[in-house]
Amino acid sequence: MRGPPKRVGIGPVRPGESVDITVRVKAAKAPGRCKIYWKMTDKEGTPLMADKRPIFLDVTVA
Repeated sequence: MRGPPKRVGIGPVRPGESVDITVRVKAAKAPGRCKIYWKMTDKEGTPLMADKRPIFLDVTVA
């Protein structure tokens, strides 16, 4: 199974502006649990808000 994308571009966003970010993931075919973490970076890969905890997706396939 292919994992989640390494990067998801969101384009330019101004301070105070909201943006919806969509990431497609595929559930495993067998029961189990998967936790996927993301951190925001700039175009060069430098972490933004490095002192903050990552966003995560916690999936349980039963």
